Amino acid sequence: MNFLTLRYRIDYSQSEPVTSINYFSINATSGAIYVHRSLELDTLRTSVYKLKVIAEDQGMEITTYTLQIISALGTR
Repeated sequence: MNFLTLRYRIDYSQSEPVTSINYFSINATSGAIYVHRSLELDTLRTSVYKLKVIAEDQGMEITTYTLQIISALGTR
């Protein structure tokens, strides 16, 4: 039996805004998304972040999805 060994990554070049790379990361094995820096530090003051997440098995793309994160901080 051949089981998939999924790995997850964020394609920051396809994510919005470009500052997303400074605030979000992903656990490559579980796919859990983390905010590793306060969104209050984002000078763009955006209210929506869109992260393109890619799941791969042995380097071959299996699926992609866009995760939309809405910040309560919004534009101030």
